[in-house]
Amino acid sequence: EEFLLYQIAYYFMLLMIYSFIGWVYESVLCSITQKTLVNRGFLNGPICPIYGFGALSVILLLKDIQHNLIALFLASMVVTGVLEYLTSYLLEHFFHAKWWDYSDQPFQIEGRVCLLGVTVFGLMSVLLIRVVNPWICSRVDRISQGILYLLDSIFFVLGSCDFTVTVVHLLRMNTRLQEIQSAINAYKEEYRQNLARDMESLRRSLEAKWEERLEEKDRLRGLLEEKLQSGERWKLQWEARMDAFENSRFHSERIKKLLEAHKYQDRRILKAFPKMHSTTYREAFEKLKKHLDA
Repeated sequence: EEFLLYQIAYYFMLLMIYSFIGWVYESVLCSITQKTLVNRGFLNGPICPIYGFGALSVILLLKDIQHNLIALFLASMVVTGVLEYLTSYLLEHFFHAKWWDYSDQPFQIEGRVCLLGVTVFGLMSVLLIRVVNPWICSRVDRISQGILYLLDSIFFVLGSCDFTVTVVHLLRMNTRLQEIQSAINAYKEEYRQNLARDMESLRRSLEAKWEERLEEKDRLRGLLEEKLQSGERWKLQWEARMDAFENSRFHSERIKKLLEAHKYQDRRILKAFPKMHSTTYREAFEKLKKHLDA
């Protein structure tokens, strides 16, 4: 039992170390590509758990083939690809948002994983197994059992608090987005009804003139068809008209407060995941992003 406890503590320390290394890698890479400092990751703290779990998965599952470089590389691509896909799916399922999107990359699956990404992770995994992990383990082995337990306890408490704060914020953000989206939908419905009413009025007016001005029937027929078709084009023109939402009665003080709330956390997450988009509250999410950019 004591040995099992030590093993759990040992691998938890590796989880924290590789989560931190992953955070450094992601933050440096994103800071360079975005040309600004980026605190990359799901959590506020300097860890990316997906890298920690990915490293542990490769270490524990592929240790028997570590001497076969080709097999190790290919198996690592599969393991890390599956982990990234599942992480993307679960984040989308629980928080109604796609956090990253590889749709613009060749050989991608639903925008969740791409060939370039899993190839890089495969190469990193080979480096991890053959070089990095033996060196890391040799350093962790030097930590006394008592200190290891103490450090793990501190990391666990801090990580749990960070995870709780982040999840609560995301759930609250979705609640805010839902209310904002409801207001936008009400505005759209009123616009649609007004448009339908105007189209019907125009149709009746043109039909009345049709009988009076048969000599202009060709011109009137074209005009009638064009006006009636514009009722279908309103969806395509919607983005251009969405700015009018801010001047409508639906953009209430309540909606303004919802857009203003939790600015820091919203900015941090959107800066960390610039391709993030809501799968359920798309227009509300875009309004929030636009408000934060402003």
